[in-house]
Amino acid sequence: MKRKIDPYFARTLVYGGAVLGGGGGGNIEEGLEFIDELSRYKNPLLLSPDEIDDGYIVTVAMVGAPSSKKKLSSSIIISSFEFFRENFKQEISGIITNEMGPFASVNGLLQSAFTLVPIIDAPANGRAHPLSAMGAMGLSKLKNYVSYQSGVSDLLKVYVEGDINTTSQLMRSASVVSGGIISITRNPVDIGYLRENGAVGAIDFTHKLGDIWLSRKEPMEKIDGCISFLKGNNLGRFSIDNVTLSQEGGFDIGRVTFGDFELIFWNEYMTLEKKGIRIATFPDLIVLFDPLTGLPLSSYELTKGQEIVASYTSYKNIILGSGMRDKTLFEYTEKVIGKDLIRYLDLF
Repeated sequence: MKRKIDPYFARTLVYGGAVLGGGGGGNIEEGLEFIDELSRYKNPLLLSPDEIDDGYIVTVAMVGAPSSKKKLSSSIIISSFEFFRENFKQEISGIITNEMGPFASVNGLLQSAFTLVPIIDAPANGRAHPLSAMGAMGLSKLKNYVSYQSGVSDLLKVYVEGDINTTSQLMRSASVVSGGIISITRNPVDIGYLRENGAVGAIDFTHKLGDIWLSRKEPMEKIDGCISFLKGNNLGRFSIDNVTLSQEGGFDIGRVTFGDFELIFWNEYMTLEKKGIRIATFPDLIVLFDPLTGLPLSSYELTKGQEIVASYTSYKNIILGSGMRDKTLFEYTEKVIGKDLIRYLDLF
């Protein structure tokens, strides 16, 4: 498994992550800008969980609303990791990202290249998700687990210790204070816990998906190739009839209609219904593509009259971490988006 993440491999993670972002996980431009910084350093090392014996593995994440126009520099993102190490004071032997997305899939590469701490192919989750605890590999269900988290933006640096839900809420609030985005390093776990609860193999899965997207020439070839790889369903091409979007508590939340379909998003696409009948339910992966470019579209990019290709696949066709099996997180999500989720799922 041991391999260097070269520039092409990193690009596959951006485009594969854009598909697995399901409307969230950052944006493609930021992901490409981020990996451009890697040219200043040696290529990061990618290891499987079986190639690490001891030490702690930490998660890196960007917390905030996808529609935020604010960007954080590479030095700030590295600083978040370094600030964590200064305060945690235990050996860190690996880095994982919290989710897959056009930026999230490569988050960690620069920190790894700068510090020589390897990337581990067991992200906290194999798709993007709205709640931090969904990318915490089930730690929110452990009564005695203490979460350690550092957050750095251009306006503040904060380090907190406490139960995972409270610390995550504090970091979400810090992202709002910071103008919509903050770089986080958090939730150290030992390698045994990661092997049992991480999305093992999701980096390789994302790479293969991104390689399909990059290797096809025509937009519809790219789209069809990705949907086929995901064993998904292509619903066809549509023009968006209406979009509503608002920022609430550091999240983008809204509704999209096209044809006979209604799509609800909370950063990520959460529910898809046709004439009131549920077609797909998060963590099913709902993806909207631009038919002119083949690019997956983030929720904040959608506009009235825009042409899209709509698709979805079952969550069983992607790799999920244990955070996707915490029923209380889905109960909370239901209240936020006003839609039933749990009764459509057999995750719990």
